Amino acid sequence: MKTGIAALLKRMQIANVVVPPGDPAEQLIANLALSVIAAEMNANAISRAYLTQAHGLAVSLEHQRFTYRPPHPSKFVRLIFAADGEIKPLLLPIINNILVVPVITCDDLEAHLERPDLIKIMGLEVTRFMLRIRTRKTLALLERLKNTAPLEQLADTAGNFLTKCLNNEISSAEPLDRTEDCLELARDLLRKRNFALASLALTNADLTLDLYMKTTSMPNHPRGVQGMRVQLHRMMDQLRQSAI
Repeated sequence: MKTGIAALLKRMQIANVVVPPGDPAEQLIANLALSVIAAEMNANAISRAYLTQAHGLAVSLEHQRFTYRPPHPSKFVRLIFAADGEIKPLLLPIINNILVVPVITCDDLEAHLERPDLIKIMGLEVTRFMLRIRTRKTLALLERLKNTAPLEQLADTAGNFLTKCLNNEISSAEPLDRTEDCLELARDLLRKRNFALASLALTNADLTLDLYMKTTSMPNHPRGVQGMRVQLHRMMDQLRQSAI
């Protein structure tokens, strides 16, 4: 997982990001992803703190089996942004419907779009991966990084390792599943007052649900569709009120 997000990182606050309880492999990946982001920000102490947490989780997994896989596909958000004339992605983990994301210091979406000196966040999508952790190799790698690796090597080596752990991407083709994913994400982001990303998540939900309504005949609408529309409007109202 090569992030390539140096410009966006300048807008982030990486310290004290909470990794919620959940599957130990998902927590390991989240801590290691935060360690890589901190390393690319040259935040040595913070990077090593997250790396230490990842190492502790690797220790807990070592005696389970040679290869550990969570029982269900693991959720991620792919954040799409423009920087230096290029479109770039950033993968961020979701654990128990909570997005593990550093604070973006400028979280007003209109400011992102209107000021050319800021990174333009262009979109996001929820996706899933089947994680694969080779327990002994993972522990050996993290011990080496924890004890000896300089910051630049840590970012490169850990980033490459994360890419190998994301074994198989599973993107939902069902519009109602995509809508529900975006609504859950927006709910979490609104709680965190991350209004820029919440706006993008709600826009995705609105477009996906609208497309479904236009392409599916009324008698075939599942019972939950109207409930999704109500939730969407309620959260959009909450977003508008919060922005005042």
